This record gives sequence, C-alpha cells and structure tokens, in this order.
Amino acid sequence: MQYQSTIQANRKYTFSQMLRESVPMHGGLFVPCKLPQINQDFLDQLKPLSFQARAARIIQLFAPELPEMQINQICQTAFNVTHFQSELLYEVKMLNPYLTNPIFLFVERGPTSCYMDLTHAFSLACLQTIFEEDEKWLVVAGESLQSIKSLAALHLDDSVWKPVLITDSKAINNYILKEIQHLHNVADQSQDCLPLKLYTVNGRVQDIEYFTQNLFYQEKLRLELKEQNKFLAAVGSLSFTHHLVLIIVLLSAYLDLLNQELISDSEDFSLAFPNMNLDFLYAGYLLQKMGLPVSNLIAASNNNRAIDDFLRQGKYKLKRRFSRTGTPALDQIYLPNLERVLFEITENDCQTTYQIMTDLFKFEQINLAPEIKQKISNLVQSGYANNNQTVEQIRNWYLKTDYLFDPYTALTLTIFERFEQNSSKANKTIVPVIESPLLSVQVSAEAIFEQNKNIKKNYNNLLEELSEESGVEIPLAALSGEQKPEVINLDIEQMNKQIQVDLLGE
Repeated sequence: MQYQSTIQANRKYTFSQMLRESVPMHGGLFVPCKLPQINQDFLDQLKPLSFQARAARIIQLFAPELPEMQINQICQTAFNVTHFQSELLYEVKMLNPYLTNPIFLFVERGPTSCYMDLTHAFSLACLQTIFEEDEKWLVVAGESLQSIKSLAALHLDDSVWKPVLITDSKAINNYILKEIQHLHNVADQSQDCLPLKLYTVNGRVQDIEYFTQNLFYQEKLRLELKEQNKFLAAVGSLSFTHHLVLIIVLLSAYLDLLNQELISDSEDFSLAFPNMNLDFLYAGYLLQKMGLPVSNLIAASNNNRAIDDFLRQGKYKLKRRFSRTGTPALDQIYLPNLERVLFEITENDCQTTYQIMTDLFKFEQINLAPEIKQKISNLVQSGYANNNQTVEQIRNWYLKTDYLFDPYTALTLTIFERFEQNSSKANKTIVPVIESPLLSVQVSAEAIFEQNKNIKKNYNNLLEELSEESGVEIPLAALSGEQKPEVINLDIEQMNKQIQVDLLGE
C-alpha cells in the first residue's frame, strides 16, 4: 500500500512517510495509489470483533508496514474511552421501526459532541507513532470552528505537540472564544492552564480557507522548521487519516447492522449525509470502490446551494452571495476534499486534477468538462433544503419519535425523503450524525418550543431548557468559562508573516 500526491504521481510514500510530511510540500494532497479491496470473507472475519479490533484490521490494509504493536497503540490511544462521554464510542440504532425503509444513525460522543473529536483523536494517535525524541510538532487546525474546538479539547499543556489554530475573524465572538479556552482547560485539568493562541484572519472566505493549506506548501518555512527539529502536521480534511477513520467507523457501523440482522450480507444500502466539506462523500466513494455494497450516495446541501450546484451542474464559483442558514458548515465546498474527489472521479489523473484546481484559483470558478460532470452526477444524488424545511423536519420527527435531530441530520432526512418518494426501490439507509442538537440552540428551540417560549431567553437558560425537554446532555462544547485565548487578528499578508515568525520562535 503506497500513497502519492493528487497532482504528482512519480513519488510514492509509505503510510509512515505520509504521516511525517502530512501535506505534500510540493503541492496536492495525499491519496492512496491503489485502494485495498474488501470481500465477504474479510467482512465475516470482522463481524465478531470489537470496534478497536476491527479498526486494527482495517488500518493494516492501509498501513501494512506498521507492526501490530504500533497499530494496537494507535487504536488504544485514539479510541480511549476516557476521551469520550460513554464507553460506546459510537452507537448504531434504528430511527423508527415503523418505517418501510429503516434509517440507521450512528452517533459518537466526544468531548465537543462533533464527529471531528473522533477524526482528530485518530489523526493525533497516528502522528504519535512517528514522533521521535526531541522533535517538536505543530499541529494545524483551520477548516472550521468545530475543528478548532476538537483540537483544543484534545490538547494538554505538557503534550509533545502544540496546536496552531486558525480561523476566519468573522466566525468568532467573545462567547466562542471562551468556549474554545474552556474546552482546553477542562481537558487539561491543571491548576493554571496556559491561554491558547488563536489566529483570526481578515479577508475573503475562500482566501482564508486556503490559507491553512498554503502553509504546508511553503518549502522555505518547512525546511527552516526542520533545521530546528520542528515539523508541521494537519488534522481535519487536509490529512488522509481524517478520511481513514471515517472509513473505519462507517464500515464498523455497517458490520453492526449485519450482526443485528438489520441488513443482509451483500444487500445494497444507501449512505445519506450532510455535505459538510465533502468528506463523507469522499469516504463513501472510497468504500464503494473498495467493494462495500453502497448503491446510493445522497448528499444534502442548504439553500446556499454551493455544493448542490457543483454536484448537479459541474459548476462552482468562489464569489457567491450567502444567506444566513442554520447549517453554516454546508455553505460552501472545502477545497481539499474537492481535490480528492476530482482525483478519484478522473481515475487518478493528476494532470486533470491539477488543471481544474489551478483554473479555480486563477479564474475563481470551475466548469467541469461534460464527461467529468457526468461521472459526478452518476456518483451522487444531491439536493438542498431551506431553513424552514429543516426546522419543520426537526419538529415533526421530535413529535413522532422524541428524538431531537441536529439541523444537519434533519436537512439530510429532508433530501433523503425527497429522493425516496421518486424511487421505485427504497434501500436501507445509514445517516451519520455529525454533532449534538444542542450545539444549534436557536434552531432546536425554534423547532420544539412554542415561539413565545424562547423569546428573550439568554443562551444558557435556553440550553438548560432544551436539555431538560429533550433529555440530551449539554455538550462540553456548548459551555464557556471566563478565560479567553490570546487572539492575533491580521489580514492575510500580515498573518502569513506573523505565523511564520511564531512557528520558528516556538
């Protein structure tokens, strides 16, 4: 099993070499050269195993050079139940047994109640296998506030790695700053936690989004860091390990359903998901190519429609008008995942992938060739829903089942139901739940309370009432303290210089 860059096929990497470089210095992103195949015999071997044992067997497929002891250490570290709110790292359950097409959800219970708790913990556990004595590792999170919060919740002041947290200045306020620091303080549990440092960048959304990725392409910076025995690493979608753990969890959830005889061996099933940043689309497509009977991929977008337009029409513009939604993580495409999807769709064509991404930054838009557009249309069904439809879905399901959905899951179900009504064959469907409904307090309150009940309520009171009404525990990520991170706010050019100075001076 080897890895390469999405835009350069001539150099091959082992899993460990990929971890040490994290993001290819000379451009692109790491992807497998060739995917391992799974068959029914392999699935039968995994069925009786625990989640951790299954994970170890799957990691062996992607990292054959790692000794068994090292793989077991990754699993013990990443899936340590002390990092989670329950001994069940994730749960698969039927949403409503009275449906003709049962929908199964899997939920994980990390410190911030977001799926990135699991992906970050796994990426860090993988990284720790290649740390050497006296090395200093700087771990970068920058794609979303949830990514930043998850990394803050996993960091201890005496860790051998330090977080580098980067976000759009428009995404934060004083309350969010206090949430981020509070997560770190609770995780560290020391008497005097050091304030985190948070870089907030001014500029266009698309430029800020690419800012974090571009750090890894600065060869001079990375070589100067190496001279100081310092190394950059990424968590989140920049890292392939982020996608590997999604493959592990999705595959394990499927095996649980087989064991419960809710899905039959080799029976086709659908995977429906909120588009987020295309990471579930990418992981689902890889599982499909590896041999899992995933017949349909169903992607849900909000009424900003950026991802839906791309998946349906093969067109995407960096300059777009945005309306306020209850699902802001779906507002636009996260470019690293777009690059990986294009690489797979074009059958590992580095030149075409490079040209599309280059044109995107040069002309600020994508207009795919008809044959590539057709491949994406064949791969995934896509749709969008607006805020009112999402709120109505939360309300209806809560009345029917007492299960409180987060807005992302509710939006996904809206799109799924639309496709199901127009389909002659309804496959059983798995829907990943990406976060707690109590992380979207206003949307949840609007859905399940009478309108006059949540007027002029402060955030904490509304949070407590929602928890009492729904029975959903208040997640740590929804709480705040008094301390805030040290915030450095600059425009992109100034920030690029400042971060380099800070990284070299750490």
